[in-house]
Amino acid sequence: KDPLNVWRQVEDAIRLICLKKESLLIESASHYKYNHNFFEMMRFDFVIDEDLNVFVMEANMSPNLSSAHFPPNRLLYEQTLFNLFALVGVGRRVLAESLQS
Repeated sequence: KDPLNVWRQVEDAIRLICLKKESLLIESASHYKYNHNFFEMMRFDFVIDEDLNVFVMEANMSPNLSSAHFPPNRLLYEQTLFNLFALVGVGRRVLAESLQS
């Protein structure tokens, strides 16, 4: 089975959801004075069946990255945030060597 097919389905699902919610994202950005610097972090949850068909379980706008409810995820959430900030130009990317506990 072709794993690239899974990634194509994931990308298509994310693209479709973003296009369907585009007007809501534009509306959210309109509330900020400098909306050209606006971004929204989203989390997508998928399930894959035995035939490698991908199904969206849920899409979360502004997912909770607090480790208060599950402390073992603290490092994961910190890395996610550092890499997100690097993507939008306000931080530095976390390098693989720094992922060691």
